[in-house]
Amino acid sequence: MLFDTCKRLFDHLPSEAMMSQARTREEASFYMAVADFFLQQRQAELIAQGVY
Repeated sequence: MLFDTCKRLFDHLPSEAMMSQARTREEASFYMAVADFFLQQRQAELIAQGVY
């Protein structure tokens, strides 16, 4: 499933290799936006757990 693949690839910041292979700035921005989505989700989980 697309979501699971994205979560696995972007659960952390995109690797330097992935970013350097982006063909356009738009593609690199997409990678960062997807990574940011998963970061926000993780932060929400930590807040719900009382970590923050």
